[in-house]
Amino acid sequence: MNSNELVKAFEDYKTKKIDLLEFLRRLPNEKERLYEIYIVYLILETTTIEKELLKILERNKADSKVFYNAFYCICTYYRRRKDTSKYGEMLAQYKYCFYENPTYSYLNAMFLMQRGRDGDIEEAIILSGKSIKNVPNNVGIIHCYTEIIAEAFEQGVLNVQSNNVELNQATQLLQSVLKETSNYAKFYCTYGRLLALDGEYKGAKREVLNAIDKEDSSRSDYSLRIGEYQKYLIEITSKNYSDKAILKFQNYSDKMDGLNKEIRDSMVQSEKEIQSNIKDSLNKNLEFLGFFTALISFIIASVQILTKSNFQDAFQLILELGGMIMLVLSSFGIILNGNKYIKRSIVVFIMGIITILLALCIHKFT
Repeated sequence: MNSNELVKAFEDYKTKKIDLLEFLRRLPNEKERLYEIYIVYLILETTTIEKELLKILERNKADSKVFYNAFYCICTYYRRRKDTSKYGEMLAQYKYCFYENPTYSYLNAMFLMQRGRDGDIEEAIILSGKSIKNVPNNVGIIHCYTEIIAEAFEQGVLNVQSNNVELNQATQLLQSVLKETSNYAKFYCTYGRLLALDGEYKGAKREVLNAIDKEDSSRSDYSLRIGEYQKYLIEITSKNYSDKAILKFQNYSDKMDGLNKEIRDSMVQSEKEIQSNIKDSLNKNLEFLGFFTALISFIIASVQILTKSNFQDAFQLILELGGMIMLVLSSFGIILNGNKYIKRSIVVFIMGIITILLALCIHKFT
């Protein structure tokens, strides 16, 4: 059945020219996108659709097409109404009747995502991938896969860092779907969720707001849909603010780490300087102590020499003693300070040598 014939059949059903059973017979193949679109139109058209579909399921098992179409309709009705328990009961009750149908895995995947128990989302990913293979090029089933991937990331089953390939693949698939089908509101909401997962919050908000704008306000489930879109918009906004806060905290933490490092380095440097100053003070004190000890020894020795020897011999011995003291002081300075005051030590050492040589010259030439 082509699109025009399907439109006519739906109009005939709304005007009661044909009944629900006949409309179900006229639905196209379950693999076609129009199949699901007109089933959605059907379940939103009347408030008594649930009872009618359940009656058809009980009485028309012989007509396999009508039987499955009624099953697909009632599952879609429960899914869109968020009646997850009845949705699951229906899938379990008719599993062995329909599990070989190409779109059954799609219905099951949507149910598992909606139920959300432990392990459900992982199984839903597998089933939605299987659905794409069973029914290729169906934008509704491709969207189902991308929506489940978005849900898996949001629940923490998948991780943006380690499963970036899956995120990019889902985003690219939905981009191709939107190029082909630009009038289905929920597709934009899912696209916004995927963008938010990749950190593109501005684009994510734009797409969810686009979904809100495109949603048909005349539909009976409009409030449910808008509520769902508003929930995702709030989550995206919250995640955006959360990421900004984390980034600011990280920057503040980095600055504090840098400041703490500077303080630690400054403290270490100050400690080194204090230790160096203490060491220098000790060395200077030792040098002064050595100098005064040598000076006192020199004075005492000079007095004793002068009292026991003639002037010439006493002068010579005093010069030798002074030169030896200067050699000892220069060596003592090198031992205490190393190379720090090496020039001073060399000068004192040379003066000591000169003094000793002068004493020897006096002895030789007198």
